[in-house]
Amino acid sequence: INDIHIIDIEEMMKIYETNKILNLDNLKLKIIPEEIKEFKKCERLSLHKNEIKEIPSSSIVNLNSLRKLDIGNNEISNLPE
Repeated sequence: INDIHIIDIEEMMKIYETNKILNLDNLKLKIIPEEIKEFKKCERLSLHKNEIKEIPSSSIVNLNSLRKLDIGNNEISNLPE
């Protein structure tokens, strides 16, 4: 049960719509979800404490409003150019 994380999408969307913040911390994500690119108005994206190894440029390229990206405490070996 410790490996299962339930994300309250409705609550997450309320926070996003109000603050333009998307918090996906500590969810044991191994990849950045494809759906991230749909959050075009996102200003702050936090992927802290996951198991992400790489960040494909296609996953964040459309986030033109992004001002802060937290990818700390992951297993990232290289960043997109």
